[in-house]
Amino acid sequence: MLQILDQRWRDHLSDMDYLRDGIHLRQIAQQDPLTAWQKEGYLMFEALLGNVDADFVRYITHVERPPSRNRPKRTRDSRAPSPTPRSWRPASPNFRPRSGEEGTAQTG
Repeated sequence: MLQILDQRWRDHLSDMDYLRDGIHLRQIAQQDPLTAWQKEGYLMFEALLGNVDADFVRYITHVERPPSRNRPKRTRDSRAPSPTPRSWRPASPNFRPRSGEEGTAQTG
């Protein structure tokens, strides 16, 4: 996960260098280059944070559990019957369902 942050940070720094190289053109367009630098740099930093968050989520959701070497592989015929499902319970004793969910949540 540190690689994701490192790569995105390097990309951000190269984008900021590109912005710095062309910021003087804002003066020709009758804009204050310092204000343009601050605004665009801030927007680019927010985009960096959003990209890092999205990449972390993508990385975490694609993690796979390695196959176990100790357990033999089960075939379709050797599967045990699935246990009966338990009632749904909230993770927190302070859980309050949102409106419209009162009938679906069972506390216990």
